[in-house]
Order: sequence, then C-alpha cells, then structure tokens
Amino acid sequence: MNYANFPLDKRTPLPSADQEKGEDFIDIERLLGMAARQAKVVAVCAAIGLFLGVIYLQTTPKQYMSVASVLIDEGMNKVMDDISAASATRQTDATILSQIEILNSARLASEVVDKLKLDQNQDFMSPPQSALAKGVGFLRGIVAYFRGNAADRLPGIQNADAATREAMIKAATHDYAVLMLQTGLLADRVSRSNVISIGYQATNPALATAITKAYADAYLADQLNASFDATERAAVWLQGRLTELRESSQAASLAVEKFRA
Repeated sequence: MNYANFPLDKRTPLPSADQEKGEDFIDIERLLGMAARQAKVVAVCAAIGLFLGVIYLQTTPKQYMSVASVLIDEGMNKVMDDISAASATRQTDATILSQIEILNSARLASEVVDKLKLDQNQDFMSPPQSALAKGVGFLRGIVAYFRGNAADRLPGIQNADAATREAMIKAATHDYAVLMLQTGLLADRVSRSNVISIGYQATNPALATAITKAYADAYLADQLNASFDATERAAVWLQGRLTELRESSQAASLAVEKFRA
C-alpha cells in the first residue's frame, strides 16, 4: 500500500538576509550595458530635443522686465487715525497686503489703460508670439471660426444698432485690456520692508517702462486722493464738533443768565 507524504509544517519559509540583500543590490554593469545598447535611441532623442530647443529660442521674442518701487508712507493717514483713536501706529502686514490688492485692482488697471490708451496699442493687445503660441492661436482660430464671431457672443449685440454695437465692442476691448494688464502685473512686498515692487514684462521695453511708471503714478495719485478725503472728513468732523461746542456754550451761558435773573 502506498501512502502520500504530506509535510507537517505548511508555513512558507521566510527569505533569508542574503536574499534580501541580493534583491536590493543594483547591478551597475547591467544598467550600463542596457544604456549602451540604447545609445543610438538616446542620442537621437537628445538631438531632437536640442533641435527643438534651438528653434523655440530662435522663434521666441525677447521679454523685457521693468520694475518700479513704491514706499508706503506710515503717517499718510495719521490725522484720521488720531481722530478715530486708532491703536495702530505703524503699517502692519495686513496693511501692506491691502496696498498690493489696490495695485492689482481693476480700477487702477483701468486708469492705466485709459492713460496709456493700451486698448488701442497693438504692441500691447497683440504682442509678438513664439512659434508654439502661434500654433496654439491658429488652432483656437479654427475653433472660433466654427463657433462664430466672438463679437456676436456679446449679450444683446445682435439686436443693437451700429453705434451701440461699436460702443459695446469698444467696452469689451477695454475690459480685455484691463484683464491682460492685471494678469501681467507683478506686485509684491520687498522682504519685510514697507516697499512694494511693481513689475511688468513685455516684448517692448519702452512699453514695459511706461506701464510700470503709469502704475506707480496712478497708485501715488490714489493714495494722495485717499489722504485728501481723510483730511476733508476730519475737517468736517472738527467743524461739527466746534458747532456743537459753540451751541453747548451758548446754552450754558443762557442757563447761567436765567439763574442769575
């Protein structure tokens, strides 16, 4: 009679330390051999990448960065702060961030667009592009051709007369210029100081310089107007207080006269 032999212990033996070291070992010679066998493929890919990189650099227009710095005046609103008994005596991080948001606002960008007439400047509205960007623009143009004219997608423009239609297109162009200006603007705090750096990059160095200068001028004018408004409100408040004190003094004098009588 034949009997089958079954092991009493069915547990799988654990791998030894030598096996684990062998699995973690990296065979450098094997990797070098694999790389040598694929040397032609690697060389061809590197040559293609280098060729495409040279073409991209040759077809990409140069970009020029213009930077202006603005110092935040800590005592600009000191009069109003003293009257309102504000506890803060220096610019805080929140104040600096608020000034950066003012620089990035659409209102300030609209002032710069109006001052420089950027919505009528072809160097700003249609700057030179690289070959890759031109290809992407060509594909977008094909898609836009089948979707219809972009101006026809403005709400209510199809039923408007010629004058209204032209005004709507002009307003849309102005809004697009404002959006482009907001997108390209670089406003950031310089380290932990009270200085804000304003930068803009463009293919035309004169245009980049004009935009940063116009932004700095518009921001300073906005701050001066805000300071003037605060001073005017303070003067109105003081005038009101003087009127109240005068009336109170007159009422007190009348009360004293009546008491003496």
